[in-house]
Amino acid sequence: MVKLPQIPNLPPKEELEFKEKAFLLEAREQFRQTSKKWYYALLTAVILSIPLGFILRRQIASYIISRYQPPVVNQNLYHALDLKTAEVDFIPVSPGLFSAYAHVFNPNADLSARSFDYEFSFKNQNGQVYKTAQGQSFLLPGASRFVIVPAVAVAETPTEINFTAANPRWTRAALPANPEFTVLQPRWGDSDGKFFVEALVKNPYSFIVSKVNVSVVIFDRGNREVLGANHTVLDDLEPLETRYFRVLWPRPQAELFTQSLGQIQIRAEINPLDPQFNLEDAGRLPSR
Repeated sequence: MVKLPQIPNLPPKEELEFKEKAFLLEAREQFRQTSKKWYYALLTAVILSIPLGFILRRQIASYIISRYQPPVVNQNLYHALDLKTAEVDFIPVSPGLFSAYAHVFNPNADLSARSFDYEFSFKNQNGQVYKTAQGQSFLLPGASRFVIVPAVAVAETPTEINFTAANPRWTRAALPANPEFTVLQPRWGDSDGKFFVEALVKNPYSFIVSKVNVSVVIFDRGNREVLGANHTVLDDLEPLETRYFRVLWPRPQAELFTQSLGQIQIRAEINPLDPQFNLEDAGRLPSR
């Protein structure tokens, strides 16, 4: 036989109401007997707690934020080989003015450097860096290119130059087309006491190309030593437009080059990974 628990008997309703009133009367008497100073203190505490709460909340939030350590973000998601530099040198252009160039190679067959930062450092005979020149460039998979600073004004003749390539933004983005720009009618020579190289660059696409990098590298007769380097940018090439350009040196050929000239390499190229370049359109159009 299951024994049910006994339910306690509740007091009558009248008794509960009496006890409630008695409690309220006792509490009222306690409040009357309490000094008004405590009420003033309580009111002051309530008033002060409002601005104090805002101040403490801001201080605590600042403290928590200052102690926060964000997770480390891996900027290099790929196990890429470092960019290689085959040749770095400077070339005198005129007193106090030098060109600098570096031949950079991307040894990764499936990774593009969407962009990378570079810096040329000019050193004096004491090995101290007294002048730097910075910029940004790019390299497609397995490609090489000359990074050129056409003119750097220096206070003294450098004895050494260093080149560093840093912060490459690697990507495996597929390239539907390797954009090629035709260089037409290249010419060079002297004009008004200055050596020049000029040519025409054609935009073979049916859309505007916002920026075309044109590099000019002059080799010796054996096509081994770089005698001169220059660079310019063509902006906003219209569809199928052919644009003239000319780069200048401040002295004539005889003063600039003590050797016979060999190949003059002119390259017009863009960064196909630049968001401003329409890769979908480039993929549908022929490169010629």
